[in-house]
Amino acid sequence: MLLEVNNLQTYFQTSRGSIKAVDGVSIKLEQGEILGLVGESGCGKSMTLLSLLRLVPHPGAIVGGEILFQGGDLLKKSSREMTRMRGRDLAMIFQDPMTTLNPVFKVGEQIRESLRIHNIFNQSRFSERKRLKQEKERVIQLMEETGIPSPMDRYYEYPHQFSGGMQQRAVIAIALSCEPKILLADEPTTALDVTIQAQILNLMERINRSHGMAVILVTHDLGVAAEFCRRIAVMYAGKIIEQGLTDEIIENPLHPYTQGLLRSIPHIVPDKPRLRPIRGTVPDLLNLPPGCTFLPRCDYAVEVCKEPQEMRDLGNGRLVRCARYK
Repeated sequence: MLLEVNNLQTYFQTSRGSIKAVDGVSIKLEQGEILGLVGESGCGKSMTLLSLLRLVPHPGAIVGGEILFQGGDLLKKSSREMTRMRGRDLAMIFQDPMTTLNPVFKVGEQIRESLRIHNIFNQSRFSERKRLKQEKERVIQLMEETGIPSPMDRYYEYPHQFSGGMQQRAVIAIALSCEPKILLADEPTTALDVTIQAQILNLMERINRSHGMAVILVTHDLGVAAEFCRRIAVMYAGKIIEQGLTDEIIENPLHPYTQGLLRSIPHIVPDKPRLRPIRGTVPDLLNLPPGCTFLPRCDYAVEVCKEPQEMRDLGNGRLVRCARYK
């Protein structure tokens, strides 16, 4: 098992109380596997990825659980050890390339920085001149792999000279520069048009196949997850409420929330049925309902739903947090 997350808890302490942004998340990831993490905005998807890298912003903190990477618990490693691992073992594609790239540095130099920080071309073996040459050649190769046209020229350009799709490709090149074992992609296609979205997803899928790199893709789009991921984990209010193989989740959703997400996707057909949105709104994490957090929005709620619901294993890797399957 490449990555095993058990009962991960990330809380934010505020003057109004404790916000449980990630509340008991457990996931597993095999070598070369693609896992989709889906759900509405604010359900804890991005915070889960930041927790895996131990980059939770203040005043948040990881208060419980374990993150086992190749058998070692990342929560027990020192800050210096985590700095060495970020980018080299686990890398992240952040949501907005406009804010990820530094506007005052050339794009090529920003990609090269990861190679220098992690000393990919060992300084003790090469002279400074030779090392710089090899790093530049590697950056040009990464820009070609990620589909950036005219990489020799683009190396010296600044982020504002890149289109949105090319900026996202540059961010992906940074994440891939040290060939990490796990790629964490936080909604990498959100700010892009449909054509560029397809190109970015095809690029990531090609990289996954050629490098054997495991991927966790965060998205609110079940359609994207269905195309790209082998397994899907559905999140709601900081918890995973359903998990299983992609085909099973799409064809036979078990949790009422997953069913609602699929019903709210528009279909291009002559006699299209009326969309059925999920009623209500996402609950305030400071004032969660007792028992099942989806209770106020659920069409199947019964008395037992007022009690906390545990994740139920239905076999073949299918998990669901719902009283209907007790």
